Amino acid sequence: MRKFPQLGLVDTLFLALPGIIDFYLHNGLEETPTFQQYMDKIESADFETMIERPRT
Repeated sequence: MRKFPQLGLVDTLFLALPGIIDFYLHNGLEETPTFQQYMDKIESADFETMIERPRT
């Protein structure tokens, strides 16, 4: 039977690996041009005219 100190470092790295991969994907990759155009359109939109108001 293995003892905890022998597995401690392996378990820590195994549990941290998804977070490390996510950090790289979130911060290291550029956005696609299509998504960037979409975000520019959203940022420049006038939301007051986009909201559908109930008719009275």
